[in-house]
Amino acid sequence: MDKILMVWPASKDVKHINYHYTDFGEIVDYLANIYGDNIVAIDQDIDGETDIVEFIKQNNIKKVGMQVNFENASNAFSLCDSIKQADETTSVMAYGNIAHRFPVAFKNSNFDAVSYSGDYEIALASFFENFPDVSAMYGVEAIRNGEMIKSNPGYYKNPDDWGYSKPSQVPVFEYDKAKGKNRYVLNISRGCPYGCPHCLIPMIEGRKERRRSVVNAERALQDISQDYKHIKIWAANFTLDKNYVADFCEMMQKFPDLTWEVATRIDLLRDENMLKAMANSGCTQISIGIESLNSGRFIKSKPFQTDEVLGTIKRVQAAGIRVKGCIMLGIPGQTKQDIIDTLKFLQENHVTARPTVYTPYQDIDSCKLKVIGDYNRKTYRNTNVEGVSPEQLIELTKHPFEYDRILQPAKRDEKI
Repeated sequence: MDKILMVWPASKDVKHINYHYTDFGEIVDYLANIYGDNIVAIDQDIDGETDIVEFIKQNNIKKVGMQVNFENASNAFSLCDSIKQADETTSVMAYGNIAHRFPVAFKNSNFDAVSYSGDYEIALASFFENFPDVSAMYGVEAIRNGEMIKSNPGYYKNPDDWGYSKPSQVPVFEYDKAKGKNRYVLNISRGCPYGCPHCLIPMIEGRKERRRSVVNAERALQDISQDYKHIKIWAANFTLDKNYVADFCEMMQKFPDLTWEVATRIDLLRDENMLKAMANSGCTQISIGIESLNSGRFIKSKPFQTDEVLGTIKRVQAAGIRVKGCIMLGIPGQTKQDIIDTLKFLQENHVTARPTVYTPYQDIDSCKLKVIGDYNRKTYRNTNVEGVSPEQLIELTKHPFEYDRILQPAKRDEKI
């Protein structure tokens, strides 16, 4: 069998390293369980020196799977063009959040196919095995002469079949250096039932949550704990299933040297006994989606008032767990004072702030590459807040508690 190349093209500006662990590393591991050493992976955000086209030539690679996200779209399309110019018989399939969210963007590209539904792993494997026979593929749209031809609908794999990032397959340790954090990111769930309109998770992974079993997570941690002492357990709403949380906490007692952190919703943190169990099993931080004080004014799926947010913060902190507040800057209807009040509230209550720029993925209506490539929640040029420039919002994502300095009216010749 010919070798298959999995490639993450170089990102523009901010690198979302968590997705390199999950979307990229998990998929490479899954495919390696099928194709063994015939799967090769190159992550250009880490290894930007390798000439992909020359690598393909030297290794006689005829099939390529390419992760195409908003932050690396421009480089992904140009890389595909270069691959095809060198050898038009090399088959290239795109997968990733643009592929699922906006497959029409690929209609006039040099890609041979794009994933459009189900788990990426299913679409990729069916493409590698069956292309160009569209009738034998799942979750794939083939591209022929500017026409999109749908295969069978995609579907979801049993979560216990998901892979996890292994240093022998993807540059795991280099991800830590790039992020400046010595922690491993283990994904335990996909999908979210809440359906916040701006969020990519329900758009791409569906509204039904799926989870690895605790037994499966334990197997992964037995391997991961050889190199790591802190784990970021990724799930959009970790505490959605209290029985799972209880079993997970019991399992984590087997790893007394491991600490861990999670993310969840404000209204899923009302159980004080659950929080104590999490703390006792090594949980050191919970990230909660605050977005903005009294967020129900802006996002109907997050109707949380300030009193409820404060009560949640105090409960989590009373259990001995740090709180990180995930907030969004530039939500439609948000004012400059809303932003200041939210950041001041976090600061006064000893909550770490993790701001991102509100990025309306749900409103994309153009397949122009320049437009798509600008959709990066750390660098999106948001103009929703009167009296606050896009540059100021971006600066706040880097230095949130310097809001007094950053949000001062800019002088005519002053640049943020």
